[in-house]
Amino acid sequence: MIKTLTITERQLETWSHQGAIQTSATTYESIKNCIGKANWNDDVYYDIYLQGSYKNSTNIYGNSDVDIVVQFNSIYSYSTEKLNETEKSYFKRDFEKAKYTLQSFKKAVIKRLKLCYGDDSVVVNDKSILVKGNGSSRLDADVVVCNPYRKYTSYSVNGNKNYIEGIVFETETTNQRVINFPKVHYDNGVIKNSQIKTLGNFKKIVRIFKNLKATMVSHGQIGKKVAPSYFVECLVYNARNNHFKKYSYSPIIVDIINQFASDILSGEIHNYVVQNEQRKLFGSGDQQWSVDNATIFVTQLVKLWKKSGFNIQA
Repeated sequence: MIKTLTITERQLETWSHQGAIQTSATTYESIKNCIGKANWNDDVYYDIYLQGSYKNSTNIYGNSDVDIVVQFNSIYSYSTEKLNETEKSYFKRDFEKAKYTLQSFKKAVIKRLKLCYGDDSVVVNDKSILVKGNGSSRLDADVVVCNPYRKYTSYSVNGNKNYIEGIVFETETTNQRVINFPKVHYDNGVIKNSQIKTLGNFKKIVRIFKNLKATMVSHGQIGKKVAPSYFVECLVYNARNNHFKKYSYSPIIVDIINQFASDILSGEIHNYVVQNEQRKLFGSGDQQWSVDNATIFVTQLVKLWKKSGFNIQA
């Protein structure tokens, strides 16, 4: 049981290291090359890039799948909610309907993937396309086919515009629109990880918390679905920067856990945001975490660290 587990500084040092990245790079290149060999029309533009833990350098040993975005740039979706009526009129003046649809592009991508890897190795799931690994050089990959999403913040008479760049796609079963901001998530993580913000400790601490989560799951302390890795990363993003400015991991972890426990009691945790800062971390949405599950996660962290002899105030 969990009482047999003791957390040491040496263990934290091990957990701070990034997991293997070579196989993920090979997987990404394989899928990129596969899609690139298709006979696309000259006006079909797309980007392929990593997202998730491998992209953000927060992957740990044992991460088994790679998240890949195929972004169809020949079209875009948008929100003009933040624009005033005059700005909206300028946008409508300049807007042109797209020639293609995301659905047709996705069908072409699926067809191409099946040609490369075989029908049995390509599974179309609700939000992504699973490309099964080969057990050696290529990992399982979740491929998200999407198009750009522009959250406009200004639009001028001469066409100058500002927007927050995201991605959008629809689920297979319910045609529910899913909007995310992976590039903003990545950029915010880089800033948080900088020397001036956290002495380069942010991503190391995220990896430690992910390993703590995995360890607690394996010891039966929490269920597998209580603390998804994405939400754990976002939770740590909300830890105050001064907590990270120490030169050993134990006091950093203790201070962060104490903050989370205190913020749960005070209700401050309801103000936490996801790493892209475009929505609250907690709520009832599909891309939000429940405070109840976060409380379970933090409570079990407190118990674990107290058993290891650390001064947790909660």
